[in-house]
Amino acid sequence: GIIGAFLTGLFPEKWVNSRDGVDGAFYGRPIQIWYQIAGILTAIGFASACTAGILFPLDLIMGIRLGKEDELQGLDITAHGESWEV
Repeated sequence: GIIGAFLTGLFPEKWVNSRDGVDGAFYGRPIQIWYQIAGILTAIGFASACTAGILFPLDLIMGIRLGKEDELQGLDITAHGESWEV
């Protein structure tokens, strides 16, 4: 995702999308790289904010981590009563 979004700023040519298209950095428009970086950072910030907006209330209400004993014992045993050992 991030690599593709960045490379989109390098390779576009106006003739491919002549109506609203712009040239990329390799074709005389180096500012396009900064537009792509700004878009990438915006997407990362938005995704991080949404994730935090979901996880913080869940952590306060019901918790999102297992107890230490459950982690050491394993979820197969604590949740299902099963073991992976034969």
